[in-house]
Amino acid sequence: MLYQNRFRKETVRLKEWDYSNPWWYYITISTKNHCPFFGEVVHGNMILNKLGIVTEKCWDEIPKHYHNVGTDYYVVMPNHIHGIIIINESRDVACNVSTNKYSQISPKKNSLSAIVRSYKSAVTKFAHENGFTDFISGNLLNLCHQRSIIFN
Repeated sequence: MLYQNRFRKETVRLKEWDYSNPWWYYITISTKNHCPFFGEVVHGNMILNKLGIVTEKCWDEIPKHYHNVGTDYYVVMPNHIHGIIIINESRDVACNVSTNKYSQISPKKNSLSAIVRSYKSAVTKFAHENGFTDFISGNLLNLCHQRSIIFN
């Protein structure tokens, strides 16, 4: 109990929200120490290096690994990626009942955290800082705004 909560980063997730709910999630994943691991911007154009290309390829492959997940617009920048992850369908209510004592510390299967964790592992863990930021797209106006951030 000596170090309880001392070295733990507080979550920015909504405590009352189930992140496996069907929704559109705008996320930002930053590199560790904000290092430009993915490439550089030259004359206003993003030039991906090898890791940047892997980052983009892994993003495109997210739906291949999750039957209920799609991706929308995304952009890879030198030290972060913005993207929209779409969780399309809810799981059976029976799936919400946990018999596993670790359910409090592990992300729920097919939840946003599980998807992002898998994605970050595929790209390479050393390149990312812990966690990610998300925004739950509540309506079409928010979604259009998030797409414009990614597109521009």
